[in-house]
Amino acid sequence: MPFKPLNPLTLDDNIKPVLFDQIAQSWEIAYAIVNRDGLILAYNPLLQARIEAPGELTGRNLADFLPELAGWHESIFATFSESFTLPKVSRSTSRQPGIYYDLRIEPLTEPAQTWLVTLVDKTEEAHLQQKLAQERNELRLSIAKQQRAERERDDLIKQLENFAGMVAHNLKTPISNIIGYALLVNQHFDQLTLTEVRNALETITHSAYKMSSMLDNLLLLAQVQPTVVKSQPLDMQAIVGEALHRLHYLVLDSQAEISLPETWPTALGYGPWVEEIWANYLSNGLKYGGSPPQLELGAILQPDGMVRFWMKDNGAGIAPEDCARLFTKFTRLGQNEVEGHGLGLSIVKQIVAKLGGEVAVESQVGSGSTFSFSLPAYSG
Repeated sequence: MPFKPLNPLTLDDNIKPVLFDQIAQSWEIAYAIVNRDGLILAYNPLLQARIEAPGELTGRNLADFLPELAGWHESIFATFSESFTLPKVSRSTSRQPGIYYDLRIEPLTEPAQTWLVTLVDKTEEAHLQQKLAQERNELRLSIAKQQRAERERDDLIKQLENFAGMVAHNLKTPISNIIGYALLVNQHFDQLTLTEVRNALETITHSAYKMSSMLDNLLLLAQVQPTVVKSQPLDMQAIVGEALHRLHYLVLDSQAEISLPETWPTALGYGPWVEEIWANYLSNGLKYGGSPPQLELGAILQPDGMVRFWMKDNGAGIAPEDCARLFTKFTRLGQNEVEGHGLGLSIVKQIVAKLGGEVAVESQVGSGSTFSFSLPAYSG
């Protein structure tokens, strides 16, 4: 609040008790009146409580109690001819931590010989501003999180739409096979040999497995992106065992030779997803490997705190330009040799990324391929 200069005003012993006793009783703002040297001429109890200064303050330097005034030379008020304010000065007392006030200084006389110093409590206002700032930050984070979720949702919808179209197209062949061979067996059972019936049933079974694999990938794709999982120490021997159990018939049909390490380093991840990684790698190795496939699995603890898991096959190898796009959505290599729907490795890449790792492939034409993925090592 501005003050009009009281000119002339000299604070002699006759005026001082009357004037300042009245102000002290009526004013609910902490104040002190000081001379040009900063010495306190008068003050009210509220100021003394605010600065927690014991004893009589008259004649003492106000800067000794208000560090905000420290730093000015000798006569700290000598150069202040106009009012000024230090807003939102933070201060803590033993009774009230974290209070805020505006420190205002303005001359009372002309020429300036005395100054009025007030501490206007702004604690409630400052706390409100802090709360509003916190709420704004939380709102911005919430909006950013919502926008990110919407982008992820839109991307997932687009992926699912693309994949659904591709699945619908690729399901036609196995469905046609199932219907055709089922009708053949049903209508001409008495005319078919046992071998012909067995071949028809094998074709039906193979087509059904293919359909199941497509649908499993579709469901997994829908699950991976929006799901948040907690990584746990992995029993990799058991996980690989489950993946091989799922591929048991494919292993038998291909007469594959699979080499496993005696022990595995422990990594962090989510077991069901890591099983899908191995199932995909192994399935591709059994399909694209040599005749018969020879698959070697292993792992190594790296200096960067990650565990690199890998599978090496004895297949024909992959050209460098194909390696670069192998983990891209809907990419399928060697279409003429091996059936496939081209999404498995893309899902593997998404899974590994969500678990904090990376995927890789090393290959040379004629020398087989090594597929790998990394996960954080368990240090507990």
